Amino acid sequence: MKKLTIFLSLLLVLSFTILGATSCGEEGPSEPVVLRVAMDRPPGSFDTVLLEEWATNFNERAAGSNYSMVVYPASELCTMEESLDMVRTGAVDMAFFDLQYSSSRDARFGAMGLPFVLDDPEALSAFSQIIKDSLYNDIMEEEFNQRLLAFQGQDFHHYVGNEPIETLADWEGLIIQTASPLETATVEALGGSPIAMPFMDVVPALERGAIEGGVGWNEAAIYLMNAYDAVKYSTVAPVSGIFVTVSINRDVFEAMPNDIQEIMIDEANQFEAKIFAAFQDLMVTSYAECESAGIEIYYLPASELETWRQATASVVDDFYAQLDSGDAEKIQDAFDEAND
Repeated sequence: MKKLTIFLSLLLVLSFTILGATSCGEEGPSEPVVLRVAMDRPPGSFDTVLLEEWATNFNERAAGSNYSMVVYPASELCTMEESLDMVRTGAVDMAFFDLQYSSSRDARFGAMGLPFVLDDPEALSAFSQIIKDSLYNDIMEEEFNQRLLAFQGQDFHHYVGNEPIETLADWEGLIIQTASPLETATVEALGGSPIAMPFMDVVPALERGAIEGGVGWNEAAIYLMNAYDAVKYSTVAPVSGIFVTVSINRDVFEAMPNDIQEIMIDEANQFEAKIFAAFQDLMVTSYAECESAGIEIYYLPASELETWRQATASVVDDFYAQLDSGDAEKIQDAFDEAND
């Protein structure tokens, strides 16, 4: 009887151990789980290549777990505008997009589009890491059922067009493409006439004279689009940031065993570093190619930049006024820390 009691006790302990391991997600799935990653970039672009490298590395490190990643470029699964909700609902598992264009869904994402608030690309990169940890990942998990795996500032949008802009007065009367509500407000504050327009429509609009320029572009866009004949001038000033976002459905992520989660996070961190370095290299090449093609690049002096900053101060003030004071403080603190 004593032996039977000991045996039953051991059996009970073993049962709880097995159940506990299973409930913690340590057991991998019994069937293959293919993580479908949506992105809008075309095959062969530098960011597509880096995302595919992430997938390859993850697949190698997660071999035997039944988890794998597959990247679907060129909006095969969804557009950039659809990405947030597609990941939220699980229609896709992961997506690559720019979170600032979802500011209509949550005003706090608009911080990425505020004008003239960050000093240089390194400050932009630092801001993305600070705000990811202090605010944005919580928003994504609580409001949009997804985890923010990668969030990386890259560089700035600034003015490109067929009319030179060197002073605040030069904006007056110019019809300017914008890509977000905050860019629209910024152009209005500077004295221009904004017109909302998708990125891909800028070149034909410039060619037919429908617009004088745009602020949703920079030298990298000119270079990648081979738009040297459509653009004559560029003014380098940090109108708004360019950010890369990669998120994963929260339910999908939390179903992963801990070791697979750790692999995914590690690959995401490596991707952030790689894509920032790649974009900086791209900007160096783009500036050289644009100058070689005869595009006049004007680097806005600090004194004039301050004039533009003062002219657009109301845009920044209005942004903060719509937020909870605690969230506004987190965003402002992130800007201050990034610029230090």
